[in-house]
Amino acid sequence: MWMKLIGTGGYIMLINELANKAKSVREARTRDQQRARAKGMAIGAGIGAAAGIVGALLFAPKSGRETREIIGEKTGQTMKNFKKKAA
Repeated sequence: MWMKLIGTGGYIMLINELANKAKSVREARTRDQQRARAKGMAIGAGIGAAAGIVGALLFAPKSGRETREIIGEKTGQTMKNFKKKAA
């Protein structure tokens, strides 16, 4: 295909086609980098949240039963709020 374009004097079309290919490769690479960065941030946030929860449970000033009751209540409230916002 390129030889035909070159043979008919289609240098500009060839250069344009190569520029479009380079642009699409660059855009794909940028998207991949953004996805990888977002994935890393999500994993880091999850690990941080888990560490915070464990630390809070270990150093909680209340007994285990009271803490579990509070967690259950807060989880129920959070789920209700989430369902309301999702609807």
